[in-house]
Amino acid sequence: MTALAYLYPEHLGRAAARRLQMAATLRALARCGTEVHLVVGWFPGLERCLTELGLGGVEGLRVHPVAMFQSGRGMPLPLSWHGLYHRAAWGCLRRLAGQGVRLVLVRHLKLAHWLLSRRRELGLKLIYEAHELFGQTAAEEGAPASKRARLEIVEREVLAGADLVVTVSQPLAQALAREGLRQGPVVVAPAGVAEEFFAVSGEGRREELVAYAGGLMAWKGVDLLLEAVARLPQVRLEVLGGERGSSDWRRLEELAARLELGGR
Repeated sequence: MTALAYLYPEHLGRAAARRLQMAATLRALARCGTEVHLVVGWFPGLERCLTELGLGGVEGLRVHPVAMFQSGRGMPLPLSWHGLYHRAAWGCLRRLAGQGVRLVLVRHLKLAHWLLSRRRELGLKLIYEAHELFGQTAAEEGAPASKRARLEIVEREVLAGADLVVTVSQPLAQALAREGLRQGPVVVAPAGVAEEFFAVSGEGRREELVAYAGGLMAWKGVDLLLEAVARLPQVRLEVLGGERGSSDWRRLEELAARLELGGR
């Protein structure tokens, strides 16, 4: 049986869409017969959170709570620091390696980079799950050139050095090849959402409604969606996501006001 460690360095109680994707990935791996070890930061209410995510009592899944310093549900800290989790997770990986675990799966770029030069000490192979090109995202968000340059260096090193790269779409895999960012093996993970999810019966369809679900960051394109809706007076838009009061939330509120979208 294949044994794999999955490292999740964020507070699992935060309302982020990526934790849902992570939970779906872990359930799928366990169903395929993989022995999955989730290494996650501990906080009061972790067990309840795992149950909410459908990870409670999953056969083939073992959860390893480790120390972390991340603000979130049950831990209202003034700041977050990844260093504590990194060190605690490394200690857990050392134990798991002694039990035969040889694969570690990571979707967080900085954590993957931290493991890049350390993994061979434990005989581990690093699988990096790529969801985007962060260098491109930083450029689209208008990040300073110095920050983009540092991010691109880290990203190039991870993409070139990981034992395996898994992308979430074929276009992303093609972009890695086109940009020369990956010479080794790349696997495309097919969409994990059943097609029936998108099926809408004729009687349930609402032609005037446009819905968006996801993050509100500038590079997501929600601003463009609002501008499009402003040109279609018969359309109503619902945006599901984001954190109320955040800078992205305020940016979109201000844009909606300038576009005079009103109750739409």
